[in-house]
Amino acid sequence: MLTDTHLDLHQRLHEFPLTPEVVGIDFVDLAQRASERFAGKNIMERLWMEPSETLSYGDNEVYVLRTDDLPSGGFKFLSAGNSAAEALEAGHTEVVTATAGTFGTALGHSDIAVTAFMPVGGSPGKKQAMEDLGVTVTEQGSNVDETRVAALQYAEKSGKKFLEPYAALSNLAGTAILGLAIARLKPDLTDVVTQFGGGSAHGGVAPVVRQLMPEARLSVVQVAGCSPFVDSVLTGEIHEAKDVQTRRGSYLKKLGGVGVGKLHPLTLGHGSRYVDRVSKSYTDQVYATMHDYEQEHGDLPEFAAAVGLEGARRLARTPGLQGATIVALFTGGRPEAYVPGYLANMSHRRKLDEANGRYLS
Repeated sequence: MLTDTHLDLHQRLHEFPLTPEVVGIDFVDLAQRASERFAGKNIMERLWMEPSETLSYGDNEVYVLRTDDLPSGGFKFLSAGNSAAEALEAGHTEVVTATAGTFGTALGHSDIAVTAFMPVGGSPGKKQAMEDLGVTVTEQGSNVDETRVAALQYAEKSGKKFLEPYAALSNLAGTAILGLAIARLKPDLTDVVTQFGGGSAHGGVAPVVRQLMPEARLSVVQVAGCSPFVDSVLTGEIHEAKDVQTRRGSYLKKLGGVGVGKLHPLTLGHGSRYVDRVSKSYTDQVYATMHDYEQEHGDLPEFAAAVGLEGARRLARTPGLQGATIVALFTGGRPEAYVPGYLANMSHRRKLDEANGRYLS
């Protein structure tokens, strides 16, 4: 393992066409209206009172906004809840979705009947959580991209409403609520870092932050080996992450919620308008950050959440960046089971590399 701390602060990024549903949308207004759908659930109060941490890196600090106290254990309670509410308002009583587990679990907290497709051999814990909430779970496909195709086909045949797990305005409206919370909790921020899987977190948070705090810099981080958004905005050409088989099976499936290889035109076009920097986190570095965060704060983030935390750590350690207040999202706290000592070993190896001055350029 080599430690990657060098982030290019001056990147030329490309934009992609907007899809019609996001043209001219006031995302602050959208977020405020979405928050009204959660009346009685004290969502904003939960976010404002969440246990949050500040991590110091020299002259820079990372403020971690935690969302794992929401009913489903993460921010997708907002995107799924808003999508389900809109479906009910439109007269739908049954919906179909594709999920690595978190979005389906969040839908299970709504008042609508849910059939969720997930990858074969996906997270047993998340499958059980969905079933405990009354969600009908079907395993199909080796990763989320294949599972989404299967879910779409089932929805067309059954006549049930398909709920996009990330690329829909109803999802972005839900996650935009986090932008309102960030603006209230940390009005002095300089940077916001969001991890990008399907793009719903970035697509909701970023436009609200840009509207309320236009001087803030917006960063997106993806995992090396599954970074189609980062590669696309850097090159100006649409990229796709191809799945590969590892000793543990599908690489994309292993990444969970950030293992989305195919970009959706909505989140690509929309997301590309609200990003100032992009970076990639390596899996070993993410595992090390998971361990270090648990050791310091007592809670182990799931892999997808740690991608954002690692991206923020890397940004905070970048030479030339001074006096930054960086906001990162702790998006979920239901991690998979790991071989005892594995995460600690990743952290130990990183510390040795740092002590010996070995870095990736």
